[in-house]
Amino acid sequence: MKPFRYRGNAYGIANLGACIHGYGFAGGGGGGEVLVFQGLSVGGEGTYNTFSDGWAMGFLNAQVGYHFGNRNKRVGMDPFISGGAGLAIFESGGRQEAGGNFGGGATYWFKERVGLRFEGRAMTVGRSDLVFVGRIGVSFR
Repeated sequence: MKPFRYRGNAYGIANLGACIHGYGFAGGGGGGEVLVFQGLSVGGEGTYNTFSDGWAMGFLNAQVGYHFGNRNKRVGMDPFISGGAGLAIFESGGRQEAGGNFGGGATYWFKERVGLRFEGRAMTVGRSDLVFVGRIGVSFR
């Protein structure tokens, strides 16, 4: 049997969270990452979210992360942390704000190429806004 070692993955996610002002939001998106050295990864992602007060915004982020799992395992748990910088684009008026994020989670690879991704993240928007988000999705490698 040929040795297995994955070099990256792509994922689709569903978001559910709240901002510090008390408004809930839901959305979705996707991204991808490449493992560049041992567990170190680089990648990017985009999401679109609608808030309970009527606001909507998209997030575009460049990410750096670290995977603690064994890249040679075909199935099993792959925990990770990630953080990055990006841009929030507001639907009304096209206003844009820089931001950052930090979080962690895990992908459970139940098949060699398909896994279930769970993640929690805190994201800043501009200088004063903070959102907390839980995410669940499907990863492919």
